[in-house]
This record gives sequence, structure tokens and C-alpha cells, in this order.
Amino acid sequence: MIAGTPLARRTAMRPPPQLLATLLLALGACGTPAAAVRSDVDAGARFDRFESFSYFQPLSLESVGGVDPRSELTRGLTRALRLELEARGYRYRHSGGDLLVDVLLQPDDRAKAEDAAATFYAYREGRYLPWPGHDAAFVDDATRGTLSIDLVDAALRRLVWNGTAERLLVDLDRDDPDPEVLRAAVAELLAAYPHRAAGAVPAAPAAPAPAGDPDPPDGG
Repeated sequence: MIAGTPLARRTAMRPPPQLLATLLLALGACGTPAAAVRSDVDAGARFDRFESFSYFQPLSLESVGGVDPRSELTRGLTRALRLELEARGYRYRHSGGDLLVDVLLQPDDRAKAEDAAATFYAYREGRYLPWPGHDAAFVDDATRGTLSIDLVDAALRRLVWNGTAERLLVDLDRDDPDPEVLRAAVAELLAAYPHRAAGAVPAAPAAPAPAGDPDPPDGG
């Protein structure tokens, strides 16, 4: 994609110092390179039509990343996503949401490929398509700790927004992840999302779901 085209808008942000400090402390990641956070949005999408969201079933986190849907990692990420989206006025629906949410945490270190970005984003194949002009050339190498969040127009099965962060969760304990670290990571990515739900007014985020409440991802 050529910068400045009307089809899409790309933003690049550095993590705020307080968030980076929290992540480094919680993960014990001293010496780990700072995360590279980027986002891309379909400027032609009708975001004024989106009022609700559901999760893909299964999430790419599960089908590609091999993560158990009942794991603390899946629960932590989906709860964090729900908090951030509800804070923007979107209503959660068990299924049939206007937006479908997909997420992938790179499962392991992989050798650099000739087209690393295409290799990383292959999880979308057969599920939904990017918009024409989407810039997928964000990932120089599909390193461990790369987190990607996709928002998809459920009616068209077409990507409308992506946020990707390389090395953001590189030292995460996947068997026993810190919920606050997951929430900070998701918040860092969605800080670049420029829209609110149709007709939404500013509101405080919903309270976190109880730790024992089974709320598996579901949707498309």
C-alpha cells in the first residue's frame, strides 16, 4: 500500500512508558526489545453500521495457535477484548454480532520466511478476506510474542481493522498468564482503533467477569 492512499490508513505507535514498564516488570522481560505496535484500518468501511460484536469460533488463537479454548490465555484475551470493545459502546453478543473478533498470539519462534507477513497472516485464509489495499507488511519476522487482533465485518466476511504488535508478549507465561498483562497488551493495540459503536456515548468499561465464570469465545 502506498502511504496516503484513500483506501486505508496506517498508524504506528510506541507503547506509553507506564505500560512498557508494567509489561517489563510483570513478564520479567528486561533486555527484551520494545514492542513494535502498528494498525491498519479500512477507511471505506461503514463503521456507522457496527453496534455489536461476537468472537470467531474457533479463534485463530485456538485453530492456528493450538491454545485450548478453556485456557487462562484464551479467557484472559477474550475478557480483555470484551472490556475494551464495550468501553467503546459495542454490545457483546454470543453470536450474530455486526463485528467478528479474531485474535492470534504467535505460538513459537519460526525461521524468517521470504514473505514473512504473508506467512503470519495466513491464519485468515478461508475465514475472511482483507480489504483491497490492506497493508499486511507489518511483520518482519513471525517472532514469538507477536499479537494480532482483527475486526471483521460479519456480513461481508471482510477485515476492516487490524492491530499487530511484535514482541509484545514475548516472555508471557502461557500456562499461567497475568490477566493485567493481557489486558494492558490488548488495550495497547486497541488504543489505535479510531471508532466507537454506532450511536454510542462515552461510558465506563464494564466490570471484569468473575474469575470462575465460563465465557468461551463464540460467534462466526
